[in-house]
Order: sequence, then C-alpha cells, then structure tokens
Amino acid sequence: MQRDTIEKENRFIKSWNAEKAGYRLPGLKFLRTLWLCAVAGGPFQYTGKTLGDAHFDFELTSTEFDAVSGVLADALDHFKLPKGEKEEVLAAFAAFKPAVTAGSILRA
Repeated sequence: MQRDTIEKENRFIKSWNAEKAGYRLPGLKFLRTLWLCAVAGGPFQYTGKTLGDAHFDFELTSTEFDAVSGVLADALDHFKLPKGEKEEVLAAFAAFKPAVTAGSILRA
C-alpha cells in the first residue's frame, strides 16, 4: 500500500481529515511527538489516551499501520538517525501494532 492511499482506503481517516484535522492536528502532532519521545527512552512522557483507545474507531489495518511505519522510517533516514537507533525506534513503534490495529476487526 502506498502511503498516500491510506486516506483513500480508510473512510474513518478521510472523515477525520475532512472534519477534524483543521482544529485537532496541532494537538495530534504534539501528542505524537511526546509518544515517540517516550517510547524512544524519554525524557518526555506521553500523556494522551492509550493507543488502543485513540485508534480503535479508525479501524486501522495491519497494512495501513505498516504504511505509517514506512513514513516513520523515511523520516528517521531523512534525519540520518544511525541504523541501531533507527531499528530501536521502529521496534518500539511496531510493539504497539496490536493495539493500534485492534479496531480493524470491525472492518468489513
């Protein structure tokens, strides 16, 4: 799956982008940064919802999660994160895949 097709294939993401992104995106970016810093070892602490609760209603599939993981990998490459640290961050991200994709069970 191409990264740019997630919105096309997931009506919940498309709806969120159309109806809520305008006022919720700054907070999302902030919480995403806190979360990534926390799972990478700190020093910041994530203070948002559990990832399962935050993502369940989006019904994200494993393929969609993997596409987002690819975006993260590209960002880490762009900033020239050393291979070992990149693998650690991606492994920490992947550990949350079951929680983030739990809602996909509802997808028909």
